[in-house]
Amino acid sequence: MPAINEKTRGTWQDIANELSKQRPVPGRKVSITGGRKHKGKRGTVLRHQLDKFVDAFRYGGEANHHMTEMAGRFGYVCLVENMENPSDRFWVKADY
Repeated sequence: MPAINEKTRGTWQDIANELSKQRPVPGRKVSITGGRKHKGKRGTVLRHQLDKFVDAFRYGGEANHHMTEMAGRFGYVCLVENMENPSDRFWVKADY
């Protein structure tokens, strides 16, 4: 039985709407709150993609994979342009 079906479609849509507010999409202003190297920096997301070094979809069920994909945070990285120095661009985990 698939995780998203006629009965659960409305619930999944509500979850998707809430998660989309936190998804680091290109053009969104972000503040880095985790990690060591870039913690405290602020910038604009230029690119958002899957992290080739983390297999976020290795374990878990179908519903878990849907949640991970909608949130766009665990298993993803972002290219961020620094607000203070626009020529400074850096990659950071989307979780941060």
